[in-house]
Amino acid sequence: MVLRDCIQEVPYVSIKEKYAIDLAGIRGLQDNCAKTAGMVTKFCMELGWDDMAQLTSKFQGRINLGIKAELTELANVQGIRGYRARILFKNGLKTPEDVAAADVEKLADLLSGSKPGSAKQPNRAELKAAHMIHKSATKYCEEKVERLQEQLKALQDGKQNQQFSQPKPRHLSQDAQELIGHLGASDGRDGELGPHAGHPE
Repeated sequence: MVLRDCIQEVPYVSIKEKYAIDLAGIRGLQDNCAKTAGMVTKFCMELGWDDMAQLTSKFQGRINLGIKAELTELANVQGIRGYRARILFKNGLKTPEDVAAADVEKLADLLSGSKPGSAKQPNRAELKAAHMIHKSATKYCEEKVERLQEQLKALQDGKQNQQFSQPKPRHLSQDAQELIGHLGASDGRDGELGPHAGHPE
């Protein structure tokens, strides 16, 4: 029940009051569950269960960070954790690609809690964090493109190998071709009948 509330982004204060548990106890439950999910992920990968491994890996991240499923990819960017991911998502930056395409000044404004163009300006720490997040998001997107290109190349290579592995049509020998031609010519003769013509066997 505690972990369910965590991945639903229920504030820690509310969880503490609801279940009479301190912050250390909540973090301990999250860490133990995340470790278990990580072991299950490795087990699935060893067995070749890629889909199941991907699911448990995402669940591991959600448990560790205490986020909903919609923030999973965004939180994979270095420097973006649960509360920052929710702030960015709420303001329209829902994917790493959105963050990479955004202005650093806008990121800094969002992290500081101020609206772009307002009198409140981000401090030095918030500007530094915005630069780091923007750089990390750009790197994440570039690596993602490289992975997709590698997967596409692997698929193309697999198709080519499959084509090469298909059995080639057999070519008839010259003797066989001559025999077929001779039989065809015999069947096509007009007026020539075999020795048993007219005599049903």
